[in-house]
Amino acid sequence: MRVSVDVNDIHIRSFKGRIKMVDCVFISFAREIYENKEIKSEDTLYFKWLKRAFEKRGKLWEYIETEEDMVRRVDVFRKLIDSLKENGYKRRLEPKKIVIKGVEYGALTAKKVKDGYDLIDGHHRISILIMLGSKTVTLKVND
Repeated sequence: MRVSVDVNDIHIRSFKGRIKMVDCVFISFAREIYENKEIKSEDTLYFKWLKRAFEKRGKLWEYIETEEDMVRRVDVFRKLIDSLKENGYKRRLEPKKIVIKGVEYGALTAKKVKDGYDLIDGHHRISILIMLGSKTVTLKVND
């Protein structure tokens, strides 16, 4: 089922525990890149955050193992910012859906909880949408 949700009702699990999506550091990363088009990927707050997280935890998200991987991740984020700014969010352009341990990924996906929604997938996309001024987003809600 798809539900239009106030961004203030979305929560995420971060390295620091459960927080409101509107407090996610990815929003400030998106703002920095959006406002500083010429900034080198390795000079961004996002790259520095990835590097610190990697130094603490090792491999990130199963695919970030080197500084080159971090630069590629920032570059993908930059392209996503540009795409969402120019085209808005379009469900038909969502990544291919996959299921991992019974949980669907690929859409802006969440689970309904007592005090709102816990985001499963779409952290980067929703962070950018919030930075661009969105007050609501449409989530695919898993049972």
